[in-house]
Amino acid sequence: MKYQPAKWKNDLTPGIWELISPQKGQTLILIGQIHGNELTGFKVIQCLLKMKKKLAQSMRGGRLILIHGNPAAAKANLRFTKGGIDLNRAWLTPREIKKQCTARDSYEWKRLKEIKPYLRADKNTISLDIHSSSSRTKPFLLLPVINKQYCWWIRRLGVPIASFGWNNQFTRGQSTLEWVYMQGGVGMGVECGQHTDPQTVKNAWRVASNFLATAFTCFPMPTLSRPTIFKIKKTIPYIEQFKWKKKNIVGPVHLKKGERFGMSPKGGVYSQDEGYLFLPNAHPEPANPDIGYLANKNVK
Repeated sequence: MKYQPAKWKNDLTPGIWELISPQKGQTLILIGQIHGNELTGFKVIQCLLKMKKKLAQSMRGGRLILIHGNPAAAKANLRFTKGGIDLNRAWLTPREIKKQCTARDSYEWKRLKEIKPYLRADKNTISLDIHSSSSRTKPFLLLPVINKQYCWWIRRLGVPIASFGWNNQFTRGQSTLEWVYMQGGVGMGVECGQHTDPQTVKNAWRVASNFLATAFTCFPMPTLSRPTIFKIKKTIPYIEQFKWKKKNIVGPVHLKKGERFGMSPKGGVYSQDEGYLFLPNAHPEPANPDIGYLANKNVK
């Protein structure tokens, strides 16, 4: 079947690109580097921009929006700008904005207002926010919930692990995936590996290609899979001068109840529950203080 070529829209906000097809279809949103020290997602966007003509000619229908999340923090190689806020914890409702004191004069607050119009969502909107981590981790999906619509997507993205329940752990605000979900769309995130691991960009490109295959003929349709699903149940909070029992832990890793997994000046640090540890933080810091997140496995 032949499709009428899509067209790239000009004169958009810097760091945002939009491709619109004359045929009807879904709106796919790809977000990269919403944390400035996570270059992986923007590398994927740069690769896609090099094939703009091919994308326009192979689009089945709908819209594609590419968003470079935090360009200012990216220049400084920081999670967010000095004196700024975490752009992936700032997607707040009007009531939440009144309750939470946010840095409204920060670059991130300005960037949030620039991005927001492109994250208006309905049932035909699907977003994917690409991340990498300071922790050694296997690739995994981050979801707000598990339902039939999300199961349809996670079977096609080629990521062997899926997780949900993250927003219950983030007392500092919501992320893009919850923001899209709240409006009726499908919001997803993916952790692709450690920042410095060359395999991380390859993982990100594979997931992005599978994501775009539903709307573009230039990407092969992915083989369906059944990821193992985890529910995040608990945050392991910051402990001063914490050290891991084992070096180079790759999450998610199984912990037994009562198992010692670290040390502090006060003695051993033990797991209070059995579960799987996600994002074991090798270097907890004020901008990213949590030691990790404990999850249950095989949630139906």
